[in-house]
Amino acid sequence: TGSSDLTLRMQTLGRFYAHVIIKRGAQGAAAGGRNGVSISLPAPQTVAIDTTGAGDAFAAAFLVAKIRGEKLDICLKAGIEAGAAAVTLVGGQPDRGVFTPTR
Repeated sequence: TGSSDLTLRMQTLGRFYAHVIIKRGAQGAAAGGRNGVSISLPAPQTVAIDTTGAGDAFAAAFLVAKIRGEKLDICLKAGIEAGAAAVTLVGGQPDRGVFTPTR
C-alpha cells in the first residue's frame, strides 16, 4: 500500500478484499477491511531464533481455525500463536510434538 500506518493499510486493502489480515511480526496481527482495523492482537514475547516458516505457520493455523468455524479473534490468536512458536525453531519444520495433526 505504500503506507506504514496500519489503519490506512487496512482501509486501502479493504477496497479490494472483503477480509484483510495483516501480520505484524513481534507486534502480533490485525484483521479488518474497508472500515479499518476491527481487531488487533499482540504476539506473545518469544526469543526469535529463525523466522523461516512463521508466516506459513500463521496462515495454516488461522485457516484451520476458520474452517472449524471459530470466531475471528480465535482465528487470529491461533495464527499468532503458531507464528510465535515457529520462530523459536530453526528452519521451516515444526516441532512434531507441538504441531501433531489429529485425525
